[in-house]
Amino acid sequence: MNRHGQSREQYEDDILAFLMDGMLEEEGRALLEENERLNTDPAAAIPAELDERCRALLRSAFPDEPLKKPERMTWKIMKRVLIAAVIAATLFATAYAAVPEFRAGVLNFWTEVKEIGTYFFFYSSGEKTPAPTPASSSPLVIKDGMPFEFSYVPEGYEPFMTEARDEGIGMDYICAYCKPNDDPNNFSFEIEPLSEDAGLLVDTEDAQVTEMKIRGFDGYRIEKIHSRSGRQRIMYLWFDLENKLIFFYDSVGVLPEESQRIFDGIVIYGYETDAPAPTPAPSSPLVIKDGMPFEFAYIPDGYELMLREAYDRGANGTMYQCIYSYPNDDANNFDFLISPISEGTGLSIDTENATVTDVKIRGFDGQLIQKTDALSGKERITYLWFDLENRFLYRYNSIGIPFKESQRIFDGIVIYE
Repeated sequence: MNRHGQSREQYEDDILAFLMDGMLEEEGRALLEENERLNTDPAAAIPAELDERCRALLRSAFPDEPLKKPERMTWKIMKRVLIAAVIAATLFATAYAAVPEFRAGVLNFWTEVKEIGTYFFFYSSGEKTPAPTPASSSPLVIKDGMPFEFSYVPEGYEPFMTEARDEGIGMDYICAYCKPNDDPNNFSFEIEPLSEDAGLLVDTEDAQVTEMKIRGFDGYRIEKIHSRSGRQRIMYLWFDLENKLIFFYDSVGVLPEESQRIFDGIVIYGYETDAPAPTPAPSSPLVIKDGMPFEFAYIPDGYELMLREAYDRGANGTMYQCIYSYPNDDANNFDFLISPISEGTGLSIDTENATVTDVKIRGFDGQLIQKTDALSGKERITYLWFDLENRFLYRYNSIGIPFKESQRIFDGIVIYE
């Protein structure tokens, strides 16, 4: 690295330390004073939901856990994103308080190209805050827990991750493949929800960006050299603003012709006129609805969704789990799990000092396990049973819920079959 580059890196490190330590001196006094004024002005208060989004942005810019492959962001870019996020979050409160256009209606987006990448800002336009309305039904169709599939996968690539994650505003679906023993070579596709006043940073530094129509929507093809591996990177990005969805394809180390073939072979259910009808896998009795094979027909007052996840366990199948907890007292919770089982695997269930009763559960041999939870000291109730023919494990668990109420929750579980 030349002297100019070293000086620049040092400058960025100094700025990062400056922001993280909170040592704002003369240059920051005006911001601190304005921040104090806004804190004492009830009219300038940012809604709790929007404040949480800002905090989530900062948390995502500097995660607690190290990034896992396929890697999308180098430390160099992370530093700049963090700096930009801190500054943007500081100035956002002022903008929100002063500009009514921030509280808007019809969703749109605009872009701003920076040295480190391209920002996509999603916003709404209007004169006042619209009344909250339920989200329109999604055009996505779910098959085996996912709204899309790769109809072409190059030889030698294996599934690395398949995940459906509830983001509160909607489901985020991602599927990634990599090459064993050469994991810098990978490709992935993701469909995620977007909301008003959200933003997205895409790495376009030293990239060739081409605006184009993708499956009827405005989108972009982005080509560049991947900063960490030095291999060619190809991305496709487009937005369905009416249904508030982002579509993102990314490949690293895949030849352009091969990457194009992978991309062209992506089938998105609900958007493709020739997409296959969603049907359960032949070997599975489960039917998928909105990404899950079950639902809770009864949820006690005050409990909120904490986790809703479908996790691909490779050849064994997909595990589905849904957890509800009580705000400010998450030791009170209940969950239901459906997981594939395979030969040669085992399961450990905590039955120490427990009352275990053999029971019939939905036609299968099962157990009711009652005990005091070791961590919280509260009552714990577990129902466990197995469908050995179809190789499924079913488990219901509650902590801190009286037996009659827990039984009502359990009896209300609807499993699609």
